Amino acid sequence: MTGAGAMSALHRDGHLVLRDLLSPAGCRRIREELTPLLRPAGRDPFRSRHTHRVYGVLHNTRVADPLIDDPRVLALVDRLLLPNFLLSQLEVIEVRPGAPARPPAYDDRHYPCLLYT
Repeated sequence: MTGAGAMSALHRDGHLVLRDLLSPAGCRRIREELTPLLRPAGRDPFRSRHTHRVYGVLHNTRVADPLIDDPRVLALVDRLLLPNFLLSQLEVIEVRPGAPARPPAYDDRHYPCLLYT
């Protein structure tokens, strides 16, 4: 998918799937390394005891670097956040059985951006 096609899909659907971003082996490596780091978040209703998280993934491990070093990811982030961005936050969220259903959450309060086309 081209950069323009990806931006169109993101704008139209509100999400984007980058096929083959990771190999099955790459997915296994990430899961194996991050699973032991998952901790209950449970500090408020949004982060219930049924939601486990890893904050600061980039601080804790380099296993997720292929997710942020991929040229397709960098091109999309460059279009969303404009040139000279600094990508320093990566978080893992595992929603476990018993977690309450939630509406979609938007990070635009933290990162206001428009879906540039």
